[in-house]
Amino acid sequence: MYIWRSLFNMMKYFLLISFVCFGLVACEQVSMDKAVEYQNKGMYNKAIHNYSELIKKGKDVAQAQKNLADIYLEMGKIKEAFDSFKASLNITPSFALDEIITLTSSGNKEIREQAIKTLTEISNENTKKDILDRLVQKLNSNEFHDKVDALEAIFAFSKDAAGISDEILAVFDKEKPVIQNKILAELFKITGESNSQKIIDKLEMIIQDTEENMLIRVSAVDCLANMKSKKSLTKLINLTKENSAISSSAKSAIEKIGLPSREQVTEFVPYLQDPSSSVRLIVLKIFSDMKSEANDTVPDIILLLKDKNKAVKDAAKAALENIGVASQNALEGLSSLLDNKDVDIKLRALNEIVEMNAVNQVIDKVRQLQQDPNKEVRKYAQQVIES
Repeated sequence: MYIWRSLFNMMKYFLLISFVCFGLVACEQVSMDKAVEYQNKGMYNKAIHNYSELIKKGKDVAQAQKNLADIYLEMGKIKEAFDSFKASLNITPSFALDEIITLTSSGNKEIREQAIKTLTEISNENTKKDILDRLVQKLNSNEFHDKVDALEAIFAFSKDAAGISDEILAVFDKEKPVIQNKILAELFKITGESNSQKIIDKLEMIIQDTEENMLIRVSAVDCLANMKSKKSLTKLINLTKENSAISSSAKSAIEKIGLPSREQVTEFVPYLQDPSSSVRLIVLKIFSDMKSEANDTVPDIILLLKDKNKAVKDAAKAALENIGVASQNALEGLSSLLDNKDVDIKLRALNEIVEMNAVNQVIDKVRQLQQDPNKEVRKYAQQVIES
């Protein structure tokens, strides 16, 4: 009995001591100073506990989250680190902003990507502008890797970075081809309504400068293609005449950009008479693909039915089939073709006018054809008048 009573008393004593010790730990004062002290000593679990308690109590939350992020980075917990960075940024951006911008140049790819992603997810416009301004400063660094990292971060902002396009173009002008090429490779990502024409003008200037580095000219062509710059199509057509690597790039860009608008058609018509058969073929394909949207061009295409190049003649025939009936705007051109010396062109023009139901609008010209030297023309004109 005595032994059991002694053991019971010892257990009570042990439990009492345990409760006292636990109480002392629980009552330990939680403070930012204490948390920082633990962090500096590498006692990360205690530091995390203290910072977490401060956050629960709503004390120094932005700083606590930022410090937590630093600890998690040290521990290799990248996701947890950037969750804390985001929480800090949402309260007081200034605590973590400099560090995250620095991390966009981290040697660790995952950290670098997370840093860029975190910056682009910030919604506050003033903070976003501040970030982009700092990245521009980094872009002007003397260190090559800083420039490359800054470009990667800037272009990740896409159209949100449109406001700093002038700064990027200024950097482009003073950089070496390696950095220029990196800019051109992604410049299209930051184009918006406010800056696209300015960038297009710059790119067109580059592609037309025959003294420019060929790689840079080709990159500028690719950038125009990625911007889907329909306004640049005629400039690109001119490039296809060059005897260089840029010719094939220009052809690819024309295909990638797609078809011009109906309003642009008149800009392309002169190219149907270009000395280069490849240029004539390119424009014929564009008109053919436009179908009825290019029906103003029928008179000009008819002339190519007599082209010296067989491929061009075949392309002209195919284009006329795809386009279908000519437009009213084409009537004047068709009427003038009734005076053409070539019988086939004359007959084709008259046939187009018949298809348009526009004979009465040019009836005097059709009557004149009844006196044409060619029997087939006279016969067709007579049938048209009588029908």
